[in-house]
Amino acid sequence: MGDWPQDLNMRRRQLANFRPDRFGAMAAAQKWRKDRKNASPKAAPEHLALIRQLPCIVCGAKSEIHAHHLRSSGLGQTRGVGQKTGDRFVVPVCWRDHDAVHRIGSKKERDWFIAESGIDAYLLADALWATSGDVSRMYRVILAHQLEASRDLLERSKR
Repeated sequence: MGDWPQDLNMRRRQLANFRPDRFGAMAAAQKWRKDRKNASPKAAPEHLALIRQLPCIVCGAKSEIHAHHLRSSGLGQTRGVGQKTGDRFVVPVCWRDHDAVHRIGSKKERDWFIAESGIDAYLLADALWATSGDVSRMYRVILAHQLEASRDLLERSKR
């Protein structure tokens, strides 16, 4: 498999020259579009492997870490029944917190993370995705979010 932008441009040129009278040309074009759609960055096993190396964002545990797929992207996109959001929207949680967040339900998920850790898991997931590939930077992102959560808690306690 080559470089996908070049493959895409080549395929676009081929589709521009296609004639409907060719046997199977339409089916081939539809198959290609379906293959491109399925090749989206929804599955990122390397990112998940890095997420599992990070500490739990709720309790700080460093062992038995799960990559929790947030129930929606936080951008108004929700998943369908029986579907997971893409691997872009994952955060590291220990197995206990993973079980707890699944029990509270998708509509309360964001509030649960904020109540338990002070961290907006959706913003954190986006930041982790942006730094994916460098586990030390990802760890620093978590620390920065925890520091911000601590500052917010301190400000609220002063009021």
